[in-house]
Amino acid sequence: MAGYAKATPLRQHAGRHGSRRCSELRDIARRPVWRRPCLVDVWAPRVRATPLMFPTKGRLAHMATSMRMRWARVEYQLDLRSPQRPVPLGVVVVTDNADRVQSMLAGRAPRAGFTPEELKSVGPFGRSQLEGWAASMAKDLLAAIEKREDPLETLASIWCWNLRVVIEPDAEVRPGQTVRDVAARLYAKHLGAPLPEGLSEPEGDWTVTEVSYRTN
Repeated sequence: MAGYAKATPLRQHAGRHGSRRCSELRDIARRPVWRRPCLVDVWAPRVRATPLMFPTKGRLAHMATSMRMRWARVEYQLDLRSPQRPVPLGVVVVTDNADRVQSMLAGRAPRAGFTPEELKSVGPFGRSQLEGWAASMAKDLLAAIEKREDPLETLASIWCWNLRVVIEPDAEVRPGQTVRDVAARLYAKHLGAPLPEGLSEPEGDWTVTEVSYRTN
């Protein structure tokens, strides 16, 4: 049975001095990301899916679910040769049952022209890894869903160097919570800051990106 993927518009929350932007994910060109694939085989039958727009707000976007929710944290390791405490960047949440998959990626990247304190030691090469990572990872997430692969395992096999995806134990889901509710809670726990609502303008040197998918 063919799957149909519905993608929300990618929402970017610019900082105080940044401009507001709201553009469709499909319109965003993939920026070059310096990464090499890990040697992990992931197989699944290829199923063609047609991406459609899915509202960022409203009844469908915040549909409650009682399904289990898997998640992974996204982080940046400053030095692979001498590992340090990684810089937290975001979360990916996935929930599925027999006929539906819902997922959400929420993450932050340094704003153009700004260098967060945590990334002061990152050079031009590392900076190129960080710029546009959320849009690139969101495309990988959608591709995995369309191919009926395990989304988190696929992301972890691709993003496994300095900028990496680390799968965590299943997240607790409270009654009535939506995928975004859980993602926001995990984001706040992992990054120590709340996930912005809508097109708000948080303080600081970061731009926050939020992408959601739902397939039937």
